[in-house]
Amino acid sequence: MNDLIASYDEFADVLYLSLGSPVKAIAHTDIDNLLWRESVFDHSTVGVTILDYAEDWRERRDNLAYRLAPRLHLSEQQVLEHLPVIR
Repeated sequence: MNDLIASYDEFADVLYLSLGSPVKAIAHTDIDNLLWRESVFDHSTVGVTILDYAEDWRERRDNLAYRLAPRLHLSEQQVLEHLPVIR
């Protein structure tokens, strides 16, 4: 299983989540304005960029984990452990 790596840019309010080492990827935006990164080699999900994380998801971390977990092939709990708590 790949390790989930999280990096939050407080100034830009952007959360970056990636699986394992960086790979060449393309991005696709979904209906929730999540930027999914997919490997150009096998089209597997290698990460997601979450714009306006605090603004849009601060009060809905559980919902975000629910949305992310299936595409990242992780449990909701594993995803929640990497989502910053913003006060």
